[in-house]
Amino acid sequence: GLYLIKATLDNGKIIDGWCLLESDLNSTAAPDVAVPALGETFTTGNPTLKWTDFHSPQYQPSERRFLWMAISRSEPPDYKWDLKWDNWEESPTLEQFTVGPTHNGHATSSLENGRYVLLLRYSERHRFGDLLIGRNAMTQRSFTIKL
Repeated sequence: GLYLIKATLDNGKIIDGWCLLESDLNSTAAPDVAVPALGETFTTGNPTLKWTDFHSPQYQPSERRFLWMAISRSEPPDYKWDLKWDNWEESPTLEQFTVGPTHNGHATSSLENGRYVLLLRYSERHRFGDLLIGRNAMTQRSFTIKL
């Protein structure tokens, strides 16, 4: 619910603030990625990623769902974020995707030799008055391209 908090400062000034408390804002599960397997090495720059469609245990049918997939180059020693590919879907139905051109994201035609990390994030959102409340669940998976 939505709660009003009244705070009185040392100087006597009163401050009002609103606080939103919901028990289902965090997902208690995460998406399951089948490919790449942990530490998998691909011999193609266009690997096919596979996962299971995900709904959090807290999901309500009135919520809107989104899927964001991203691949970043991830080289030691600093493992800096270097986005190479991403794609997002509203009302997702995808359970696999081959790296290459996308219709909703940043795309590279092919990944080069190196270490990468896949991020697969599902979002579930609903409105609470004028507020948009969201819950995210994400899985991260490292893999290597060796052509």
